[in-house]
Amino acid sequence: MRFPQAWLDELRERADIVSVVSRYVTLNPKGGRYWGLCPFHGEKTASFSVNPQRQMYYCFGCHAGGSAINFVMEMERAEFKDAVKILAEQVHMELPEMIESREDAVSKSEKERLNIKKTLQSANDMQNRVQKFIDCRSRDVNLREIFIVEGDSAAGSCKIARDANFQAIMPVRGKILNCLKAEYDKVFKSEIITDLAKVLGCGVEVKSKANKDLSTFNLDNLRWNKVIICTDADVDGFQIRTLILTMIYRLMPTLIQAGKVYIAE
Repeated sequence: MRFPQAWLDELRERADIVSVVSRYVTLNPKGGRYWGLCPFHGEKTASFSVNPQRQMYYCFGCHAGGSAINFVMEMERAEFKDAVKILAEQVHMELPEMIESREDAVSKSEKERLNIKKTLQSANDMQNRVQKFIDCRSRDVNLREIFIVEGDSAAGSCKIARDANFQAIMPVRGKILNCLKAEYDKVFKSEIITDLAKVLGCGVEVKSKANKDLSTFNLDNLRWNKVIICTDADVDGFQIRTLILTMIYRLMPTLIQAGKVYIAE
């Protein structure tokens, strides 16, 4: 999606660069330009200049330069669209309706294709693709239940006690990563977390470059009527249960809101 070009041109005309930069830097007029200390590197002598005629800024020290939009992008560490919104608010311009570009349409189609591919791949042969996952016989989602258990020993006990017709077992090997504290690149590198997400089948509600193998969240793709967390009744078990709940809360909170997550005690 992009802003209409005519609207962008008007924004550039109304967003005077001297006024924009003055919100961040103290400027002094000299020789037809405005000068100040560069906000992008430390200096004691002003080498940062703003040209009101060309509506450009330039630093003779670090060679940073550009338009008012570029300046806001650098100062606010913002993407182009966010910087444009900040400028529009400063000059009291209403945001227009976004226009879908050809690149956006192609990108959208490609994302949909990849998401369908990921969903189909994750649905294929889960028994072999996720280590130690024990599936049930039924394929009726309204009946199927999955028990997320603590370790192999618990998995063995639950396997004996379960009803194999509709109850599956997914053992968790030790304490998983704390998904509230960890960055997404670490979260999606965790084999335990990605295996859990693949077994659940609904994808994740996270848009991140680190997420390459999991599909976009869709509750209709959930393979289970109930997701049951079953850990030991001790301190370690309570911690593991909390970490699993934290993972679900951060990556797929809709499961909790939809009443799909249970705790076995």
